Amino acid sequence: MKNILIALISLLFFSCNHDIPIANIEFIKIEKNNKYENSFFIYFSSDVELIENLQKEHSGLTVKCFLIDDIINKNYFSDYKGYYLQSIWDESKLINKTSKKHFYKIKARFYSDIGNNKKVTERVKQTINKNDINCLSCVATSVAYMNVSNRYISNTMCLPKKEIKKVMK
Repeated sequence: MKNILIALISLLFFSCNHDIPIANIEFIKIEKNNKYENSFFIYFSSDVELIENLQKEHSGLTVKCFLIDDIINKNYFSDYKGYYLQSIWDESKLINKTSKKHFYKIKARFYSDIGNNKKVTERVKQTINKNDINCLSCVATSVAYMNVSNRYISNTMCLPKKEIKKVMK
């Protein structure tokens, strides 16, 4: 009986959502990381502190940008097939904060769901140049420990196509 009670309490604890507010994130700038190929620094702000909040019950902060101009929802994480720009999970830093905004710097790189990741930067350049999108749609996201279906997703941020093209030259 004691083991059942402990299991039920654990299940309740791990499956609960502590109601982290949905963040409004805003693009500031992107820079090429000259130290590594296919590596970039993205700077953005948020009206919610993300790193500490997401580490409480989720797997930490990840920023993922899809090569589409759309509002991102949880279905994109399972249905989308293509190129995407994603942060490296342990390379997210809170660099400044004010009473209303938190400013972040993340390291990110392009990946592919449609083949291997060799020469992905060249294929992304070609795709971006052919595509009519104005923005890459980005969200701050994280999955809950022990509950992958409980995904945190911020509001969608626009990473302007022209800014990506500048750093990919």
